[in-house]
Amino acid sequence: MINSTVTNFSSPEFFDAKYLNKADPWNFSSDAYELARYEQIISPSRTAATAMRLSLAAPSECLPKSLQGTVIW
Repeated sequence: MINSTVTNFSSPEFFDAKYLNKADPWNFSSDAYELARYEQIISPSRTAATAMRLSLAAPSECLPKSLQGTVIW
């Protein structure tokens, strides 16, 4: 049971209490939806595609000086 005195649901104390009561309170390691979502997020092809979109969308002045004017793919 979560400590009822913790009323700030974004506080470190809230999360400490939540994880103290259950190692995986949101069932990330067993819930089919969460597992599929995790797989999609860390998928190498998705990561590469996201990096490509970001590199194309970012103005070159946002890049470190060492990478400005270079094409990375």
